[in-house]
Parts: sequence; structure tokens; C-alpha cells
Amino acid sequence: MTAVTSTDPRTGHVVATVAEETTVAQVDALCQLAAQAAPRLERLGRPFRAGVLRALADALEADRETIVGLADREDHRPSEQGAKRCPSRPAADRHWRAALPG
Repeated sequence: MTAVTSTDPRTGHVVATVAEETTVAQVDALCQLAAQAAPRLERLGRPFRAGVLRALADALEADRETIVGLADREDHRPSEQGAKRCPSRPAADRHWRAALPG
């Protein structure tokens, strides 16, 4: 397996090993599982799926500072630029409400 690393672009040094590369067989297996789960997830209905997405958004927002900090380290932009690139949860909610039909 090949390690997937995080590299600081300012120094070129590896900061951390973040994962192992996924094999073609693993990707195929994951795609098959997702395809099998899709009909069940669809039967749960839009409100349930929306709730799942909101829960994910809440979890990301709760750890926003850490996530933006990691993104800044990866692309070498100052934190204030990173925060502008990553809209807050209320801003994202407004965007998606405006983008959805009806």
C-alpha cells in the first residue's frame, strides 16, 4: 500500500500520513455497497436524507476552525482567506435554499 501524506507547501516537508491509498478492488467494493444501499436510502425519503445532510453539516461546522486550519496548511493560504473560502453554515444554508426549486 502507498501512504497518502499531507505536505506543507511552504516547506515541502511531510506533515502527516493521513491514509493509505485505496486499491481498485476496494473502490469497486465500496461502489457496490453504495449502489446496494441507494434504494433503501431513497425509501427513507427526502426529509430523512435532508436530516442526515444537516447532521453532517452541523458536525463540520462544530469543527470548522480545525478544518479551515488544515485546509490552510494544505494550500498555504492565510487563515482569513481560508475562512472566506469556507462559508459559515448559515451562509451555506441560504445558498442551498435559494438554489433548490420550490
